[in-house]
Amino acid sequence: MRHIEHANDFREIFLNPPEIGGRYSALTYVGLVPASLIGIDLDAVLASGLTMAGACHDPDPATNPGLSLGLAIGTLAKGGRDKLTFLVDDEIGSLGAWLEQLIAESTGKHGVGIVPVDMEPLGPVDAYGPDRAFVRIALAGGTDAGRDALAAGLEAAGHPIIRIDVADPIDLGAEAFRWEVAVAIAGAVLGIDPFDQPNVEEAKQLTRDLLEHRGRDNGTDDGAAAAEPIAAGDGITLYGDAVLRLTSGASDVTGELARHLARRRPDAYLCIQAFIAPTPARDEAFARIRSLLRERTHRATTAGYGPRFLHSTGQLHKGGAPIGWFLQLTADHPADLAIPGWPYTFGQLIDAQAAGDFAAIESHDLPIVRIHLGADPDAGLVALERALAAALAMPTEA
Repeated sequence: MRHIEHANDFREIFLNPPEIGGRYSALTYVGLVPASLIGIDLDAVLASGLTMAGACHDPDPATNPGLSLGLAIGTLAKGGRDKLTFLVDDEIGSLGAWLEQLIAESTGKHGVGIVPVDMEPLGPVDAYGPDRAFVRIALAGGTDAGRDALAAGLEAAGHPIIRIDVADPIDLGAEAFRWEVAVAIAGAVLGIDPFDQPNVEEAKQLTRDLLEHRGRDNGTDDGAAAAEPIAAGDGITLYGDAVLRLTSGASDVTGELARHLARRRPDAYLCIQAFIAPTPARDEAFARIRSLLRERTHRATTAGYGPRFLHSTGQLHKGGAPIGWFLQLTADHPADLAIPGWPYTFGQLIDAQAAGDFAAIESHDLPIVRIHLGADPDAGLVALERALAAALAMPTEA
């Protein structure tokens, strides 16, 4: 970086302390420089964070915001309520995406972890299982969209509710500090190191292996899983893990999805991993699929776009408690582009990342199916939703 500074004659360069991990860097140059560039008042953000830092030095857990929160979420997870579900007002809703990475990558390792559940559509109280804890984060004057009523109903039903009130969006500086302390404390409660990520490299290495193999074969390997499909129909194709490939199947998409659903554990979370481009319409499709899965199974649901989720929840998927159940989504690349100087395209890189993560999850004996959505991902998602509804309605899933 210092060489780049001089070689390119930058006006300014900010070198972050190297010992600070990325997910703990919101209040360092990593977060503050971009915040300044989009016009955020750094003095106010840092004043908010410093006030919270002072409060988090309080030796009394009852009045220390970070310590008390960390003890709560860590103890709840140890007691079986390890699906930490966020109910965040619309105006600060993106806080959940940051919390997702902070919590999943910090706590999901050595067979334990807290599963952050972000952006799950609201549902009836009886749709939520006994493995949930909820965090209601409300902004003064914010849009609650039914979250307060849901939180009240959940509390009345016996679910633990943690309430955090934010007076002003600028106070997200304080929340960043509070949660960084809390997650470190939760790691201590769970008996793990909250500052490492031992499983993140697995999928990366498998991806590199696939791409190197492709390069040796002069670009003839498509980077996807080598197995034959286990079912196809209605424009989508299913590829199973070893368990589904090596056992007698149902031969059609609905039947194979039902077989896959039957493998979920009683304490599972159901995870959608989408290696397709994000759009509002696809967000809505995922919301419908998540609602369908939750209402029919009473299991927590998560969703993420690849490759982003590999660096947010990927550590938890492979290193946390072995309770994940996975749907991986891929699609064709009709407008693919070559990567200059490399023997593969951007589409082939995406496929290799998907195949690498598939192999990493499969190596941990976790149930995963790849659904290839074809040339029209939106039509494929409609077909998938229809097939899942039929699979969930089958007698074995009642």
